[in-house]
Amino acid sequence: ADQAFRYLIGPTLPVDFFHNLYEKMPFTVARENRNYYKSLFSGNDLNTMLKEHNLEYKVHIDVVKYIKGMRLPISANGRAYYSNVWEDYKDGFSLRVRNPQAYNKNLWNMCSLLQEYFSSTVGCNIYLTPPKAQGFPPHYDDIDAFIVQVEGRKYWKVYPPRYPEEELARYSSKDFSQNEIGVPILQVCLKAGEMLYIPRGYIHQAATDADRHSLHLTFSTNQLNTWGDFLLTATSKAVERAMLNDVTFRQSISKDYMDYIGTCVAESKAFKRYGLINKIKELAKRAMTYIDVDEAADLHSLKFLETSLPPTFTKIEKERSLHGNGSYWRHGAINLKGLIKEGTEVQLIKKRNQRLIIDDNNPRLYHTLENLRDPRPVSEEESLATYVEFEMEAVPSYLFLLNKYPDFVKVRDIPLKDTLDKISFATSLYENGLLMTKEPLPPGSEEDYHWMGTESNI
Repeated sequence: ADQAFRYLIGPTLPVDFFHNLYEKMPFTVARENRNYYKSLFSGNDLNTMLKEHNLEYKVHIDVVKYIKGMRLPISANGRAYYSNVWEDYKDGFSLRVRNPQAYNKNLWNMCSLLQEYFSSTVGCNIYLTPPKAQGFPPHYDDIDAFIVQVEGRKYWKVYPPRYPEEELARYSSKDFSQNEIGVPILQVCLKAGEMLYIPRGYIHQAATDADRHSLHLTFSTNQLNTWGDFLLTATSKAVERAMLNDVTFRQSISKDYMDYIGTCVAESKAFKRYGLINKIKELAKRAMTYIDVDEAADLHSLKFLETSLPPTFTKIEKERSLHGNGSYWRHGAINLKGLIKEGTEVQLIKKRNQRLIIDDNNPRLYHTLENLRDPRPVSEEESLATYVEFEMEAVPSYLFLLNKYPDFVKVRDIPLKDTLDKISFATSLYENGLLMTKEPLPPGSEEDYHWMGTESNI
């Protein structure tokens, strides 16, 4: 994950980025290497994506142009057949493909690594603009955008937030007219191999010249991933806890409260109005004493896991985990996976794709292994998170592995009393796809499995 982010912004160092630029100002990375991002994606990859996958207008792909201050999308619905899309492109329309990581492994891998790095959901869009065209009006977004120029070039104008309340915006803006946005603080021609970072709330627009098309990727992160969002979760749960533990919060509201508080009576000088306001403020202050920061962190991280992409695995990770080194069928026989032993060195396969949450002494290890690459929306009431049940006595052993990450540890050093329990615990994590070994496990045999059948701690 660290290498992926360094690749994205290099030669800028992450420490300099986060100290001087992150959430503060837009900046560009200029490069001479026009093929720097070529391994990520290309126009040919886009053609393949359109041809081989059932992309729908207004769901997966937008076909739009911006002329004389107006956004003009095509009116088509249903499947976007690639032949029709290319004809629209030839007619001057720009293309935006949403969530292309669902159809392209390179983009999936990059998004997966970046979400591991940011501890925040990472998305991607593809933008293809024909020569002498602009696809979208000026606007700002609710995400931090890392814009990667893959082919051609594009001329960008970036404007500061107009008002303090638009800084680090939580929601995307409307389309602006040119006379609403002021003077740009950055104007740059982004060439292939170069990168532009735009923080949330910074207005931007971009267009091509008459000579070249533009193909760029936007990697996005930090949508609704702020301290304010964290506190929304924390305070909501604090009020619930206050209502459970303090009878004052369960007392009925004054029957005449509508006469004294509300926007229509906000100018009232009535003594009872001030009494009600003070009462509410006092209750709010008392409710904050019930904030459980750890519970809020668990709930916020669970939202992250629910909306995350499933992880990708390197060749080495596959060779040393169940994702590539398990039991398999060959020529009519089952080839058994190797067994973990007390001298086996192990490590959590990822750190940010799993989260141990303890609720009422019921530990659950939530993870993203079964998440979808093109997830459906999740309502507030439902959860799509997948989890593995834990026993309480196994919690210190998991925390031991978590705190040692990314170092490998020998199974015999896991803090459980019995050797068989240590092996069983590590084996359970391995069989759930959450653990990898330092070296590939050798093939197993029937004799190796005679010890199995013991109860697991997970």
